[in-house]
Amino acid sequence: MPDVLTAVLVSRPDMLKSDKKLPHQQILDCPDMPSIIALMAQKELLSVSYQSIVDQQTWVRKHLRIELFDTQGQCDQMIELTARRNLFVHANGLVNERYNTLVPSSSI
Repeated sequence: MPDVLTAVLVSRPDMLKSDKKLPHQQILDCPDMPSIIALMAQKELLSVSYQSIVDQQTWVRKHLRIELFDTQGQCDQMIELTARRNLFVHANGLVNERYNTLVPSSSI
């Protein structure tokens, strides 16, 4: 998904219009305008990737006008899968308060 979103943003740089800033040094390190656009797309998607699944879905809906999930059940399933992944990556596989908050109906 990130590769697809990057390709879309690079091919449609008008979608990157915002009040966000890039440090002058980062701009000067880019050899040409396509490199600057790629950098902007990368930074935009990095910030989106750290948002909740619901916020990511909202971003995709707003910017691409598509739905990530057909049903709320699919969205809930993705939230739970992501929360479980985070348990193993960040909490040694131990259920914590964050998991219980994100997935209150879990049997874990």
